[in-house]
Amino acid sequence: MDYARYLFSFNGRINRARYLAVQVALLSVWFLLWVKSPFQQWEILGWVIVVTMVWINLATTARRFHDRNRSGWWAVAVVVVNRLSYLYYGLFFGLSFGVDISIAEELLLVMGAVGLSVLQTWIVIELFFVI
Repeated sequence: MDYARYLFSFNGRINRARYLAVQVALLSVWFLLWVKSPFQQWEILGWVIVVTMVWINLATTARRFHDRNRSGWWAVAVVVVNRLSYLYYGLFFGLSFGVDISIAEELLLVMGAVGLSVLQTWIVIELFFVI
């Protein structure tokens, strides 16, 4: 099997088991980099690894959407939702502790958190559980 084409190509399909294996591997590499962080001295190498991991994530997600008979461009939407959720939850938890905001603003933040959680749950079900 040609692993470079398998990981970096946007063409073709990928089943649930292989998609899950790639995502677990990416999560493991990310966790090791986060815990060990040996690239503090070599900042450029760290960025190369991060960009490579994002590319692999985009490619395999697009191929998984192809397997679900959807456009591969949905992978971009998934990545955008994930990145926005990181920013949003950071803002939400940052504002919840120590910043005085009105009840209406707090309610909007909670509604946004619930909406993002529902959207992310749909993404996980679509990519990992639906045949």
